[in-house]
Amino acid sequence: MKREVVNKLIAAIAVVCLLMTYVSTLTNSVYAAYEELEKQGIVSNNKNIEFDAYFKPDGTNKHSMDAEISAEQKLYVKVNVKNAGYLENATISFENPNFSISKAFAQSANVKSVDYDNNQITLNQIESGKEVEIEIPVNFVRNDNMDLTYFSRETKLNLTGTYYDENEKERNIKEFSKNSIDKIENRDYSKTHKQHS
Repeated sequence: MKREVVNKLIAAIAVVCLLMTYVSTLTNSVYAAYEELEKQGIVSNNKNIEFDAYFKPDGTNKHSMDAEISAEQKLYVKVNVKNAGYLENATISFENPNFSISKAFAQSANVKSVDYDNNQITLNQIESGKEVEIEIPVNFVRNDNMDLTYFSRETKLNLTGTYYDENEKERNIKEFSKNSIDKIENRDYSKTHKQHS
């Protein structure tokens, strides 16, 4: 009898140890992905062009954040043309998003046009020495077939355009920034979604 109890106790301790190892590995993977997003910095294939996209949840620039499903969020995009030349026909597009540009987005002096259906923003020409920051309101996109990964999907923002250097030499620009909004389910959406299911 004692031997059976001891064997069951050892088996239970082994299961707990295995579960702790799994949870520790999972936590490290999630933290590593978060750290990778935050360390990406400003990405560029041209030394005179800088491109970055970020959120400002607490006043500091972050590439990922937690947000409530029903709340509109602000995504910031920064384009900087350093030293010489200018950027023309620049387009910012969203790849694999779980959010879309809000219809409340007001065009500014730096924005030529907005394609809400395709999540694309076309910018006006940006001259050298000018840094442009654009505030883009975004809303969570609800789908009928959402799995858990949809709520924390990584979105790639692409900047494409034509850079002309000080000698008017044309160079194609293709840059990107990765961002993630981890959605927190709110009670109102949960009730509504269950009623329609």
